[in-house]
Amino acid sequence: MKGELWTGALEVRRSERMPVAIDGTFRERGTRGEPVDILNLSLEGFQCRWHWSLRPGDAIWLKLAGLEALPARIIWSQDFMIGAEFATPLHPAVFNRLATPL
Repeated sequence: MKGELWTGALEVRRSERMPVAIDGTFRERGTRGEPVDILNLSLEGFQCRWHWSLRPGDAIWLKLAGLEALPARIIWSQDFMIGAEFATPLHPAVFNRLATPL
């Protein structure tokens, strides 16, 4: 449409997103880790509440119990919520262990 700017993002999912309640530690480059609540999880990424402003493309690390820190990048950030994509997708067995439906 002429004169309109569309700012929405096309949402394409490669795998199912599962609602979860997982405690983790979230860290930005050059900072200490802080507690975070993961709200949903997929093989490719996660969504959580976060109290600082982040921009798409920012590098972060997510630490979950029993796993090494998982590098990821911010895809979107809005109203203290973020969506991030893992640098390497989770192995299906790891995802199945973590993704306990609410």
